[in-house]
Amino acid sequence: MGLGLGTGCIALCNLFHTSVDFYISVEYIIFMNSKELEKLLRRLGATFENHKGGSGHRTVRLNGKTSQLPRHGSRKELGTNLVEKIKKDLGVK
Repeated sequence: MGLGLGTGCIALCNLFHTSVDFYISVEYIIFMNSKELEKLLRRLGATFENHKGGSGHRTVRLNGKTSQLPRHGSRKELGTNLVEKIKKDLGVK
């Protein structure tokens, strides 16, 4: 029994034919260091307060809300989740 162009091929093709819906999800991953995030927040009107004792963090205030911004150096990027958390804490979209 061959799988030529006869009825066997039609049955086989119908057997393996499926309908697939594709959903495309696009996420924007933002890579930035603390200096770039600080610049962005300054443009939005945020103020920054240094901590005594060199803790490596700054308090950010915007519209009555506060968050902590780490200062890990200009070459170290902040994690995407950390950037999103800081923005959420300050009410920035």
